[in-house]
Amino acid sequence: MKNSKPKILFILHVPPPVHGAAMMGKFLQDSSLINDTYECSFVNLSTSEKLNEIGQGGFNKVMRYFKLVYRVVHKAIKDKPNLIYMTPTSKGVGFYKDAFIALVLKLLGNNLVYHFHNKGVALNQHKLFDNFLYKLTFRNAKAILLSARLIFDIKKYFAKEDIFICPNGIPIIDFSPSEIENKPHMNILFLSNLLVSKGVYVLLEACQILKQLNLPFRCEMVGAEGDISAASLQEKISELNLHEQVVYLGKKYGEEKYALFSKSDIFVLPTYDEAFPLVLLEAMQFALPIVSSDVGGIGDMVTSHQNGFVTQPGDAQKVAEHLAFLIGDENEARRMGKNGREKFFASYTLEKFEQSMNSIFSDLTK
Repeated sequence: MKNSKPKILFILHVPPPVHGAAMMGKFLQDSSLINDTYECSFVNLSTSEKLNEIGQGGFNKVMRYFKLVYRVVHKAIKDKPNLIYMTPTSKGVGFYKDAFIALVLKLLGNNLVYHFHNKGVALNQHKLFDNFLYKLTFRNAKAILLSARLIFDIKKYFAKEDIFICPNGIPIIDFSPSEIENKPHMNILFLSNLLVSKGVYVLLEACQILKQLNLPFRCEMVGAEGDISAASLQEKISELNLHEQVVYLGKKYGEEKYALFSKSDIFVLPTYDEAFPLVLLEAMQFALPIVSSDVGGIGDMVTSHQNGFVTQPGDAQKVAEHLAFLIGDENEARRMGKNGREKFFASYTLEKFEQSMNSIFSDLTK
């Protein structure tokens, strides 16, 4: 009997390397709901195998790219999908590479939906060539955004009725959140790749302020090396005389990572540029009050005085003030953490994400 399920070709990022868009791609690839509802095929859009290769060139990456183009075109011609789902980079060379693939698929007559896990279109739309390419690539296509707060980034190229909103969601972890009970110091957790854009140096400046205030805290920094090396980080920690308060623990995954969340009291991500960071959802699940930046969709996840605080990016003084408040008022820190956990289960589980994506795909394949 002929399969009557709609066909979807997914062109997306999956690990390695590990980052938010790749994790969401993996969740989609493994989703029983999506795979049972549609006839799915998947192509990995990434040409980077390691985090530090992202944004870099090289012969190997060029060869991977041409192999990627061949695989995508071959799949599109062979499978004749009803819909092609793609997670493009929004700007720069990454967008140029993804746009070429998208334009080839459009020439073949395919219907495309773009799922934006990053932002940057609005920053580059004034450039003559970029504007021209955005118009060609996005014409007659649909878009999925992580938050309505990100509509500004693509509104020049997509009508409101062509934009769908689907927040990220993550699996429920079988770990109990810790309680703040008579601890000698508050445990502050930073968990992200070591990148300047993640606010690593902002956090260290904030920690220096906390030390000057003689507040009891320990800050554990966890993540893979990026444009900040482990050696550079340690050098900065020593320069600020924070070696007794701040420790870098390297990369942690799986149960080791969850154990860190479970024993922490506060989560901090003073990022400069973000769309919808999964790590904040993890922190919410573990009932941690959050101090982060008011960028991208973070304002959806974190509401000041309810489940944490949001600041303007780069404001180490404000980050320190909010951390000092949470360190000084355990009851408020506990209340905010519980509010965040409730919000996570209400809105940001993997099940809710899959249901939202399924509803969008249903609309787009009718």
